[in-house]
Amino acid sequence: MSHAYFSPSASSRWLSCTASLALDVSHLTPKTTYASELGTALHEAGEQLLLNQTTAKKLVGATYNGIKLDRVHVTEILVPYVEFVRKHCEEGESYELFTETRAVLTDDCEGTADVVILIRKKNGLYTLKVIDLKTGSGEKVSPINNTQLMIYAAGVYKTYSLIYDIDDIQIGICQPPHNVYALVSVVEKNLVNFAKQVESVIEDVRAGNVTYVPSDSACRWCPGVSICPKLHSAVNELAKVDFEKIPKASAKTMAELVALLPLAKRAIAAIESEASERLLAGKKVPGYKLVQGRGSRDWKFSEDKLVPKLLALKIPKTWLYNSSLLSPFQIEKVLIDKGRDPKEVSKLIKSIPGKPTMAPESDSREAVDANADAQKDFSK
Repeated sequence: MSHAYFSPSASSRWLSCTASLALDVSHLTPKTTYASELGTALHEAGEQLLLNQTTAKKLVGATYNGIKLDRVHVTEILVPYVEFVRKHCEEGESYELFTETRAVLTDDCEGTADVVILIRKKNGLYTLKVIDLKTGSGEKVSPINNTQLMIYAAGVYKTYSLIYDIDDIQIGICQPPHNVYALVSVVEKNLVNFAKQVESVIEDVRAGNVTYVPSDSACRWCPGVSICPKLHSAVNELAKVDFEKIPKASAKTMAELVALLPLAKRAIAAIESEASERLLAGKKVPGYKLVQGRGSRDWKFSEDKLVPKLLALKIPKTWLYNSSLLSPFQIEKVLIDKGRDPKEVSKLIKSIPGKPTMAPESDSREAVDANADAQKDFSK
C-alpha cells in the first residue's frame, strides 16, 4: 500500500484539486474501515495464492491482517482473481510474473502494482501488463482513464523498458464483486505524455502553486474535506443569507446561492463524519453520544445449507428467488466487460426522457424550455 506524498491511489483527487495536498490532516481522526482492512487481507492472501505459496482450500478460515477469510472471500474473489491473472500470462511464448512491484514515477510519487506481467512474443518483443486488484463492492472501477493505473504503468515502464523491448502496454482492473475483468491498451506516447503532465503538477505543488477545485471525485475521499477552507467559505456565505428574502432574490443572487449548495453539502457531511469518527474513537463531542442504530436481519446459514432447510418447511423454491432482467445500462456494461460492442443491443433500447433538472450552464447537455410543454398544451 502506497504512502507516498503524491499517492497514486489518491491521484484522481490531487491531480484535479492540488490544494488538497496542502491541508494539514495530522490532527484529524484516522479513518479505518472494515472494507479497507479486508482489502489488505485479500491482497496478501491473493499474492500467496498467485505464487502457489498456499491453496484455495487452505485459505478458507485462514487469518490475514486480523481478518478471518471465509469461503465467499476465497471462491468469489481470490480464485477468480488468480484465474484472470494466469489467463493473461498465457498469450505469448513465455512470460515473467511479478507481484507487489514498486512503481516509481518520482521520488515522492510511487506505489505498488499488484501484478506486473511481461509476455515475450514470437518476434522477441514484449507486452507489459499492469493489473490492479479491487476487492470492494461499493464502487465499480474501470481501467479506462484510471490515473492510479496509469501512474503505476508509467513507473513500471520507466524501469522495465531498460531491460525489455516493450512495444505493447496494457492496464487492467480485476474487481470480482462487480464482475470486472478488463484490460485496455495504452499507447506508449500517450503514457509518456501523461507522465509528463503528472510530473508538471507535482512540480507546481512543490513550488506552492496550488488551487482548490472541489468536485465529487476530488472531495469524496479527501481526508481534509472537513477542514477545507473552500468548503467552509461556502457554509459561511450561506449562513449570512436572510432566508425570508430568498423568494424575492434576484436571478443573479439565486444563481450565486445555488452554486454554493454542493460545496456546503460536502462540508456539512464531512463535519458530521468527523464528529462520528471522534465518538467511535472514544473521544468527547459535547452534547452528542453514540446510540445503537437500527439493526437488520440476515440468514444464519450459507445459501447451500439454508435452501434445503427452507424446502423442508414446504416453502416452494420459486418463492425463494426474485430474479429480474438487467437494465440496458447493466447489459451494456456486461458486454464491455466481456470485450464486446455495447452497440449490439442499441436497436432493442428505447429512450425515455428524464425529468427536467437543474444544472450549471457549463453542462454539455442542451437547455430545456420550461414553457415548451405548456405551449404545446395551449396549442391543442
